[in-house]
Amino acid sequence: MPARGGRLVLSTQARFRYEFQDRFNQKYYGQDPPYSKTRDGFLLGRFRFGADWYPSNRLHLALWIQDSRAWDWAMPDKAFYNKTLDAYHNPEKDYLELYTTYIEITHPWHLPLSIKAGRQRIAYGDHRVFGPGQWGNSGRYIWDAVKVRLEKGKAFLDLFYGRNMIHEVRRFSLNHRHDKSTLAAYGHLPLSMGKHFTTIIEPFLFTKGDRHDRFKGERGGVGKLNLTYGGFHWTGQWHGLDWNHTWIGMWGHRGPDRVAAYAYHVESGILPPLPIKTRLYIAYSYASGDKNPTDGRDNRFDGAFGSVDMAYGRMNLFKWSNLEDTEGGLEVWPIKNLHIKLECHHFRLAQSRDGWSRNPSFYRDPAGRAGKEMGHELDIVARWRISKTHEVQAGYGHFWPGEFVKKEAHPSEANWVFVQYQIQLSRNIIP
Repeated sequence: MPARGGRLVLSTQARFRYEFQDRFNQKYYGQDPPYSKTRDGFLLGRFRFGADWYPSNRLHLALWIQDSRAWDWAMPDKAFYNKTLDAYHNPEKDYLELYTTYIEITHPWHLPLSIKAGRQRIAYGDHRVFGPGQWGNSGRYIWDAVKVRLEKGKAFLDLFYGRNMIHEVRRFSLNHRHDKSTLAAYGHLPLSMGKHFTTIIEPFLFTKGDRHDRFKGERGGVGKLNLTYGGFHWTGQWHGLDWNHTWIGMWGHRGPDRVAAYAYHVESGILPPLPIKTRLYIAYSYASGDKNPTDGRDNRFDGAFGSVDMAYGRMNLFKWSNLEDTEGGLEVWPIKNLHIKLECHHFRLAQSRDGWSRNPSFYRDPAGRAGKEMGHELDIVARWRISKTHEVQAGYGHFWPGEFVKKEAHPSEANWVFVQYQIQLSRNIIP
C-alpha cells in the first residue's frame, strides 16, 4: 500500500472455512486416532481488525488484532500441549491476539533503506524457506523482529533479527516466551535479458536458535539449538517456459547431536498456446532424512521457517522433512479471476529409518523394514475472486496410502473437503 502523508486507514478481514477430514487429522492418520475422531467436520473462523496510520510519507504505524476460533472441532487443546514450552501451540485457535503491530520508516534522510520494527510477517519467494503459513487459522509464523532493507532499484537486501511467537490458546503472547530466533540476510536480485527473458535470484543465509536446554540427543542428554542455513531461490521465465528452484543446506547442533542436512525443490512449467490460459508443470521436492537414529548425527532437514500448506499436497500430510515428493499438475484460468489447480503427488521417505514428518516420533520404523513408500495424493482446488473484497475457495483431496503408511499407521484411504469464504474491507478515515 503506498504511503501518503496524513492518512489513517481502518481495515477488517474475516475468513470462514468449513473442513471435513476423513481418516486423518492434524497429528494422526487412520481410524480411531489417539485424539479427535475418524471423521471430523468443523468450521474455522479468523477475524483481523487493524489501523494503519501514515503521519507522513516516510512513516507508517500499524496496530492489528487477530482472533482465531474453531467450532465443533474434535481435536482438544491438550493434543497440542508442548511440555518443554509449557504452551498449547495450537494451529487453529488463538483468542484476541496481537497481530502485525510495528513502526516502519522509509528512506530516512533520503537514504536508500527502510526500517521495520515490531510484530510482522516475513515471507519471500514461494514461501518455501520463509513463509507466514497463512492457511493455518492462527497463521504459522508471526515475528517480533527488527528488519533493515537496503535498496537499489528493484533489488534489495534484507537484514533482520527476529523471534517467532507461540500461538498459545490460553495466554496472551506477551505473557510467555518465544519459540525460535533467527539472524538473517536475504537478497533479491532481478535480472532482465531481453523482452522475453526475466529471472530473479535470491541468495540467503540465516540461523535458527533456541537457548533453552530442551533438545534431546540420539544417545541421551539435552542441549540447545544452534543451526545455520544457506542457499538460494531462483525463478525465471522465457517465453512460455517458467522455472522455480530452491537449494538449501543446514548445519549446526540440535542438542548434543551434530546436524548436517539439505533440501531442494525444482519445478518447471509451460504455458501452451491455447484459447484458455493453461499451465502444465512438473516438480520434485527432496528433504534429507536421518540415516541412523542412534549415531549422534542428525541428517533430517527440518523445513527451515517455510510454509507447508500449499507445497507438499493440500491435505498437509507431509512437511519438507525426510521427504521425496514427485509432483505434476495442471492450472487453468477459464474466466477472469477464476483459478483451478489439479495436482498429483507421489510421496516417499528419503530415509526408511527416519519418521514420517506428520508425526515423526509416532510414525517411524528405526529398523527400516516398513520401507519408503508413503503413497499418492490427488488434489483439486478452485479459487474465485468475486471482487476486490470477496473471495471463495473450494477443494477436494484424496490420499492412497503406501507400504509405510499401511504398516505404521493404517491401510485406509483418506479424504478431505473444504469450502472457504473471505472478505476484506478498508476505509480511509483521514483525510
